[in-house]
Amino acid sequence: MKKVFHLAIIAALAVGCRTLDMYQAMGTLSVSLEPEVNVQVKACDENDTPNYTVSVTSPSEVSGLPYQSAFKDFKPLSLPMGKYTVSAENCTAAEAVSGYGHKRLFGTKDVTLSYENPNQTVNLDCVLVNSLISIIFDPSVTGVFNDLKVTVKSGTGTETRSVEIKEGDAVREAWFNPAAISWTISGVSK
Repeated sequence: MKKVFHLAIIAALAVGCRTLDMYQAMGTLSVSLEPEVNVQVKACDENDTPNYTVSVTSPSEVSGLPYQSAFKDFKPLSLPMGKYTVSAENCTAAEAVSGYGHKRLFGTKDVTLSYENPNQTVNLDCVLVNSLISIIFDPSVTGVFNDLKVTVKSGTGTETRSVEIKEGDAVREAWFNPAAISWTISGVSK
């Protein structure tokens, strides 16, 4: 009888152990965007933060990550203690070089949620990460050449990008990501 009683107690303990909920310490992660204020460029709109996309990633596997949201829709995230990378951008690197390109602002910061600092606001400074090239045709060449154009190339191999700007074009500027830049001026003398 004692053995049956002991087996019943052991079985009850085993069942009880399976129903215990393990507590995982959590923290919150918020994001604050500081639009570009130190670099002045043409068409810089310091009030365009609603157009930014915020991304949160982790080097370890965390449920719900990687996470991406428009800044205007970003709500504080409840995340397990650990290391995270938070970034924000107004357009992707690929979007920044489509057509004549776009001004690209980007910021990133690593943060650790810990028992000492479980609730953190990440202040991101988004800065200009590409360059604007402007082509100005000097009046001394106006009307001297037919089909006068400047071809600007960047990158190497499969990452090569080429933008052609002609003398009569309305658009005479293009944005380029950091890379080696070369240009060719061509035209036919009248």
